[in-house]
Amino acid sequence: MSFKRHALLCGALLALWAFSGCERANKPPEVPVSDDKGAPAGKSADPKTPPADNKAADNKKVDPKAKPVPKHLEADAKDLGKLSDKEYLMRKATLGTRSERFEALDVIDRTLGREEKVPFLVERLQKEDDGFLQVRIMQALNQAQDVRAIDPMRKLARQKDRVGVEAVRNLYDLGDDSQIPVLIAALRNSEDYPELSKIALRGLKEIYQVEIPPSVRLWNTYYRSHRLTPYMKNSWYSAYRPAPPPTVEGTTQIAPHPKGAPQLPQEDVRVRQNVVSFYEFWRPDEP
Repeated sequence: MSFKRHALLCGALLALWAFSGCERANKPPEVPVSDDKGAPAGKSADPKTPPADNKAADNKKVDPKAKPVPKHLEADAKDLGKLSDKEYLMRKATLGTRSERFEALDVIDRTLGREEKVPFLVERLQKEDDGFLQVRIMQALNQAQDVRAIDPMRKLARQKDRVGVEAVRNLYDLGDDSQIPVLIAALRNSEDYPELSKIALRGLKEIYQVEIPPSVRLWNTYYRSHRLTPYMKNSWYSAYRPAPPPTVEGTTQIAPHPKGAPQLPQEDVRVRQNVVSFYEFWRPDEP
């Protein structure tokens, strides 16, 4: 076979293959054929008889690990009368307006017990996006003194705003002073939030009840010498995830701890290592 004939044969085969592909793409969808009773395929004319092949039901697969929707959230408006007082307050604190949520949170804080309100308040703190309500939830968790509130508050403490300052203050009341350096670093003036340095200084003074100038070096020195648990054994990853405060044995209740400037024994003061910052080491000699 000559080269010209071979090229013509290949071109014809390619044209035939392209035409068959276009014909398959433009083929109309198949219409399901109805049965003798006039019902479409896969469905039964009798409403009492279940369909022969329900593909929609097969596609809806319920995840066994999915958390069930609480009763106070899935209830319709006509079923609100069946909710208990606790469930109604939780619904109001979740789906109500800003004032309704604040009022419901206040009632929950004053009426419910620690084991009833702490899981709900921790969940609301993780999902709430209103800073005013976040501060109110943290105050309620502070009153409960539960260690389960530590992790969500630590996440909020990294924010460089009023909510972050309030989170650090509430963490200190819970016995966790690991986020105080974040508050000390906020003493430096910020172009994005100029008022933050004054708010941070006021928060530090309220925490430690001392009058110290707005100096990062002075506050860091005071912080290192007035830790809540200065000699607690820490794990190797404590710099990335500090250990939670100690709790009462067998519960999540935080153990009582001193606040402010605790008086340390003299033997602890002698054992304590002196912390020298980089600035102090390279500080020029005084004239």
